[in-house]
Amino acid sequence: MSSNSQDWIIKARVTKKYDKRTWNNARGKGYLMNVDLIDAFGSQIQATFFKEAVDKFEPILRQNGVYTFSNGQVKIANQRFTSIKCDFSLVFDPYSAIKEC
Repeated sequence: MSSNSQDWIIKARVTKKYDKRTWNNARGKGYLMNVDLIDAFGSQIQATFFKEAVDKFEPILRQNGVYTFSNGQVKIANQRFTSIKCDFSLVFDPYSAIKEC
C-alpha cells in the first residue's frame, strides 16, 4: 500500500480513545484526537483526527467499538507520538468514512 493511497477499508476495534488535545506553535493552533485500533488479525495502528475531523468523529467513536474506516491517509508513523509499534499511522479528515459495525 502506498503512503498516498486512500483506496482501502479496514474493520477495527478502538482499543483506546485519547482525550482531545490542543496545540499552538509557529505554524498555527488547533486540536487533535488519537485512537488506537486493532483488527481481527491483531495488527495495531494509531489514527489521528485534526480539527474538523475531531468535531465530526469524536462524538461517534467509543472505546471498544468496532468500525469500518476508509478514505483516510496512510502515513509513516512518527514514533515520538505513538506507543504502537507500527511503521504506519492513519490520518482522517472530515471527508473520511467511519461506520459502526
